Amino acid sequence: MARERGQALGLAILLLATLLLASLAVIRSNTPTPQIVVRRGWVQAAELASLARLWIAAASHLGYFCPCMVHRSTLRLYELNRTYCLDIPYTVNVTRLDGDSTGSYGWKLYDVYLYRGETAGTPYVRYYVRYAWSFENYYFKRVGAETLKYENYTLTYVHRVYGPWGELVLTDLELKPEGESEYPIDVNYAGNGRWWVGYPSWWANCTFTDKFGVRVVVGMGG
Repeated sequence: MARERGQALGLAILLLATLLLASLAVIRSNTPTPQIVVRRGWVQAAELASLARLWIAAASHLGYFCPCMVHRSTLRLYELNRTYCLDIPYTVNVTRLDGDSTGSYGWKLYDVYLYRGETAGTPYVRYYVRYAWSFENYYFKRVGAETLKYENYTLTYVHRVYGPWGELVLTDLELKPEGESEYPIDVNYAGNGRWWVGYPSWWANCTFTDKFGVRVVVGMGG
């Protein structure tokens, strides 16, 4: 069942990748004649960054970078590239996933490098996602007729995107609890990539997804 769910998720992400990558192709195909030549630059690098982010979103759910999904979505991109003359440079990818957690602290890192040649030196595009959480204290929260004990965590979370434009830092990523619960989850953005997260103390952890579909797990196992 786990393998089937993973395969289904991989196919879903691949479909989403295809739709997003097709957007530039649609713009290109609808450009009146004579067409404007799309130069290799920010737009092309941004398409590659979007592809890398989709790999990260998939990895955050699967627990690993799926080679099949990476390969198939890359092939689809370059099919569009050839068909619509998008002028996206060919790249070689290097992926990294790392992390650790204890009872009071944890972190997770997803990193994708896209090189235009040898995998050394400065990459053409790099997409870097890292989050870290730390337990702060307990507090009590009134829920209906009950007074419940909650755990309070600090979460730092950031996306960094490197390309021809330099460095782009994304911090306000609209974290939302994954799934529904009878107990309210407290999540408040404090600014500069810092969040306050609270959930019932008997839970092992709490899972969120950001606006790009990347999964964030606060607590043991996160």
